[in-house]
Amino acid sequence: MRVRERSIVCELLKNRLSDYLSLVKSIIESNASENTILILKPSIVPVMLKGNRYSGKKFLVFPPLSFIIELREDFSKGVGIADVITNSISESMLRCFEIAEDVWIEGKYLLAAGSRNVECLGSGPLVKLAQELGLTCSSKSSVVIADELSSISDYEKKILGRKHVINALGLRDVVVEEVTGRPYYYWGTHPLLYGLTDMSEVKVKLIPLKVFKKLSLLGKPLLFIDGRPLVVELSYNNSIVFLGFNEYLTEVALRAILYVV
Repeated sequence: MRVRERSIVCELLKNRLSDYLSLVKSIIESNASENTILILKPSIVPVMLKGNRYSGKKFLVFPPLSFIIELREDFSKGVGIADVITNSISESMLRCFEIAEDVWIEGKYLLAAGSRNVECLGSGPLVKLAQELGLTCSSKSSVVIADELSSISDYEKKILGRKHVINALGLRDVVVEEVTGRPYYYWGTHPLLYGLTDMSEVKVKLIPLKVFKKLSLLGKPLLFIDGRPLVVELSYNNSIVFLGFNEYLTEVALRAILYVV
């Protein structure tokens, strides 16, 4: 997508989950998300440092889930969102610059569907995280956040074709295995995986991907443990399925919700 010059690009320097969650929640609740773009892949952006627009221009790399305060014709200076950001988090924790010239990036609006409503199924960790982000549970939404589903058949018939983030441990007709290992991945530039730290050995309850007839054909594993898929993406609508879940995956879950909604 094209981003206009004089928009503001920001990166959170200290990547603490609570700080990022607080910042995103403030933007969502202020209804400023329609002017906020999330960067989805590492992006080289021309920014202003000092001096005039040409002598002070440098190209800096911003990681996935950095955000851009978009300049629009009806939003000339971005002051409203800037106030939200500076009031919700210390400026010392942000790296922000004015964009020096129009640039193309791979990104999405913070709420791509234009609404903070999501359909919530269950009351587990994914739904609680969505609510902490300031999203509203509603039956009228194109996006599903689910911690509980009645069956694999129910998921594949009713949810698979919609945008969703699912905790498969909430399925009632599956056999869960307990797996111990160090989570790993191969696609390091993906927004769910970029810069993940603390990849220590963990124990997690896991559902084998092979029990899902359609998901096993359509899904692309992103994160693995002990040679088994742990997190899977449906590329055609960027939906995310957690085949296992524990506290370690909370940061991945936050990224998944921002990525999908």
